[in-house]
Amino acid sequence: MLSKIILDYDVAEQQYHKDPTQTTFVNAVKNIGPRPPDTSLKSSHFHKHPSSFRRLFDENEHFKKITDFVLKTIKEAVPLFPNMDKINNDPYILDCWGVLYKPNTSKETWTLGLEPHYHWPTSWAFTYYVDACKNCAPIVFPNCLDANIHFPITGLLIIFPGWIAHAVPPHKCNHNRLSIAGNIAVNL
Repeated sequence: MLSKIILDYDVAEQQYHKDPTQTTFVNAVKNIGPRPPDTSLKSSHFHKHPSSFRRLFDENEHFKKITDFVLKTIKEAVPLFPNMDKINNDPYILDCWGVLYKPNTSKETWTLGLEPHYHWPTSWAFTYYVDACKNCAPIVFPNCLDANIHFPITGLLIIFPGWIAHAVPPHKCNHNRLSIAGNIAVNL
């Protein structure tokens, strides 16, 4: 179901951005993120929600399962860190987006990979792999000595502090690599 929703959105996004190699769409839970104009959504599931694509994360049970699980995991894990049990642990989804890497990416697009970046000042970031295999482009956490590399598989959820740099090398599989990512803030 998640793959179909992301792929349906990709059709509309291609018409909007005119970039057939990769789609990155933003769906803010707290903030309204960018979306294609309503005219490109007529044959899509998203035409039912013309006011904002953000409602997908508020109302779609499949997406909500992921974000609810992320929040529950953080609530359970944070008290295990030294001195973290003394602060208010009330995380919430700040924003979410999906990423579709398509096979045969051209050199003319930025989809050859994702440059190292971080999500500071958010407390936590996450990525959930909707459709991926062990040969898909991994998420890489570089450090001074080497890199911590995690190869995706469908259903894998990775949660990490927002200040940690990470990157994705070029996608070389012959199928789509679909993921959902997001930022989590903590009410202090």
